[in-house]
Amino acid sequence: MTFKSLRLKHTAIAALSVLSGSIALAACTPTAPVEKTSPVATSTATASATPKAPTTSATPTASASPKATDSSDKFAKVTIDQLEPYKHKSGVFEMQVPKGWKEADSSKAGEVIVLWTDPTGNALIAADIFTPPNDVPVDKLPEVLETVVKGLFGSQPDFEMGKPMPQPDGSVQIVFSATASSQGLKAKLQGNSFIEKKGDKLSILTFGSLESQFDGLKDSFTKIANSQKVSTDVKVP
Repeated sequence: MTFKSLRLKHTAIAALSVLSGSIALAACTPTAPVEKTSPVATSTATASATPKAPTTSATPTASASPKATDSSDKFAKVTIDQLEPYKHKSGVFEMQVPKGWKEADSSKAGEVIVLWTDPTGNALIAADIFTPPNDVPVDKLPEVLETVVKGLFGSQPDFEMGKPMPQPDGSVQIVFSATASSQGLKAKLQGNSFIEKKGDKLSILTFGSLESQFDGLKDSFTKIANSQKVSTDVKVP
């Protein structure tokens, strides 16, 4: 049994599309979700302004035990066993990514968009780097990120979004959640998005997974977030 794909779209100010992709939440039969240095927030209500790092859910929940696939044992477990270096062919950015995850590059003129999904389809990482048509002041980054996150998950059931949280490295973080359902099964999705200004570019980095699994992925997500480097010298093709 598998969940239907969710079509994810980010839209920013000036009607600029900044992210598109999809995530399929794969279910399984019960057989037997800086510098960026802090953990990703676990709750939009309690997360504090810490160095950039993925956080857990928009509604406080107990962490999943390491051996559990999901609170109901119905969802395949996401694992990140090893990271490997990735550099986009344009030279615009590089970062560490989970080995074995599927890459989908949907870059277009003026914007680099790359999405990684794990083999189970229950988690994603998305990187989006672009040069906006007009300069975006640093104090406007929270507003841009709110627009982006709403464009991504705002139409999904039970969507919740925390307030933008400035990070010590100058980036801004938002924690969000929503519910996905298919064939009688429902699952809470948890995500963190970060926006950062690099020269004339804006970089948006998003992490998402099943909420019940997000806590177990935080450390890996944090390492990945901290590893991203955006070139201020290379022009977005």
